[in-house]
Amino acid sequence: MFQNELSLFIVFWVFGWVLLGVDMAGVKDSHLRALKEFEGTRPKKIKSDNGLYVYHYPSGVVSFVYRYSVLNKQKDLVLGKYKNTKTKKGITLAEANAKAEQCSSWLANGLDPAIEFKLQTQGTLAPITVRDALEKWLEEYADKRRANAQKHKQQFEKWIFPYHGDTPLERMKQEHWIKCFTETQKKKSFPVAAGYVLQNLKQALQHCKRRKYEFDLSQIDLLTIDDVGGKKQERKERTLIKHDGSDWSELTALMKWLKADTALLNDYYLAMVYICIVFGCRSQEIRLATTDEFNFETGLWTVPKEHSKGGRVIIRPIPESIKDWLHNLITMNSVAQTPTKKPKGTKEDTEQQKVYVLGELKKPEAVSMWCRALYKRIGISEPFTAHDLRRTVATGWGCLGVVPHVIESELGHTLGGVAGIYNRAHYVPEKAEALEMWIRRLDELRIDNVSILPIKRPA
Repeated sequence: MFQNELSLFIVFWVFGWVLLGVDMAGVKDSHLRALKEFEGTRPKKIKSDNGLYVYHYPSGVVSFVYRYSVLNKQKDLVLGKYKNTKTKKGITLAEANAKAEQCSSWLANGLDPAIEFKLQTQGTLAPITVRDALEKWLEEYADKRRANAQKHKQQFEKWIFPYHGDTPLERMKQEHWIKCFTETQKKKSFPVAAGYVLQNLKQALQHCKRRKYEFDLSQIDLLTIDDVGGKKQERKERTLIKHDGSDWSELTALMKWLKADTALLNDYYLAMVYICIVFGCRSQEIRLATTDEFNFETGLWTVPKEHSKGGRVIIRPIPESIKDWLHNLITMNSVAQTPTKKPKGTKEDTEQQKVYVLGELKKPEAVSMWCRALYKRIGISEPFTAHDLRRTVATGWGCLGVVPHVIESELGHTLGGVAGIYNRAHYVPEKAEALEMWIRRLDELRIDNVSILPIKRPA
């Protein structure tokens, strides 16, 4: 009898102090479950450990609040409502204690718990997705430094986004990345493209890691090209000139097919191929080239770094022998292009103001497809690509005795080793001389008045 009365006394004593808002260290679930509705307008506050307070409202709702001071100013941070056996939403007492400990840790490290808690909550409710991260890389890096940034985006849209584009980046594991590649290649295998996508994916996520994104970089960084069913692109040797200079017949066929200068002026692809075979430029460099890159007063074609695969400026002299033809091409296409007016300052306005050397901006896929069928139009047996024309120029210049560093500079390659670090010369006079000699050789091939092509070294 006495024991029962004592127990009831203790319960009512504790409950009474709770209602009065008196400190009670070490709150337990049993205490919180006992809290009921009461009359009044203000909540009663129960102090627990580690800065954690329990706010008991007249409606019976119980919330956890972390109380702390910053610069002698008291702040209350609501951690969440109490989740008991009756309510499905909210947090448990254990979770509230864990959050309070985290807040105390932030405070000890000089961080405002309210700010850190908000950032953590935003990261949980709206996490950085794979799509967010890759598009951030495209915007901040690739669009500014890669001429083929659009191609990177298209590959992400094909290989990554359909399978894990909306997955939080921090949850991506190796098996998730691998699935993107295996699913894409189920119908048809693209091993070289897979290796290319993996390489860009790693670069993009390394960029994101440097921006302090929270995720496990090793989940993608440790993947090899074999893991994604890829392979490196084989080193190609295709050229329209035999490496020893003994057979120029395929290049001769190409030059005859290009016909007269007037035809070159009026056909996008004829002009493109001719410029590529003269300068040894990449197809994307002339495809993206705008009229302001060509300065006929200084006699220079300056390829901006955003159009260059290596992300560096390429300077090429404009040969005197084709200056009039090139000037006529640019003038004709400048007149033909009449930009549609767009609101100033918009991306559309910037794009519309560009005047392209070739008269328009064709997609890289269209150019690549046309070039792959070029060998049939010329009438030779073995296929070649637009890039093989660069290799042809390098081979031809070598056969004519042009020194390697001048060839590399014309192609826009970076010299290796120490020379590549300290040598910033563009070799404009040497390239101008080599270009004139090269154009004479191309003209000779076109009219086919040379049966034997001797090697001539520049003086």
